[in-house]
Amino acid sequence: MNQPTKKLIVLLATCILLVTGCTGPNGQESQGSDTLVYGVGVDAKTMDPQMVDNVPTANAVMHVHETLVTWDEDMNMTGQLAEDWEVSEDGKTWTFFLREGIKFHDGADFNAEAVEKSIKRMLDPETGSPRRSMLAMISDVKVVDPYTVQLITDEPFGPF
Repeated sequence: MNQPTKKLIVLLATCILLVTGCTGPNGQESQGSDTLVYGVGVDAKTMDPQMVDNVPTANAVMHVHETLVTWDEDMNMTGQLAEDWEVSEDGKTWTFFLREGIKFHDGADFNAEAVEKSIKRMLDPETGSPRRSMLAMISDVKVVDPYTVQLITDEPFGPF
């Protein structure tokens, strides 16, 4: 088979794949669908963010759960569920000021008590969270008011 014929076959195969990707089952167009199909090599093991222990599961979980802070496109820390935060002069108390009006999937309010419960659950050895070590530097969680929570460490911990 000569070079131009090979190139033509590759081009045709690519076009067929592109056109096929624009249709749903049985060749029907998939525009306007309320269903998102997300293909990965393995299934997520859990949707509980505190029990995540592998990358494919973490990738699925991050689409339905949010964190207090995250990174922007320039890798700067930015608030997500926390509007703002500050660190005490001694570097041991992290105060997070939470966004108001946020609801969980079941309609329950997101607030400082929810953050406290979530972190204490993750730190509880009985829970068996494989992510426990990520927050092991936290020695206490204090609810200051409904939308302010403090995370306290025994010593300053820069990576936190």
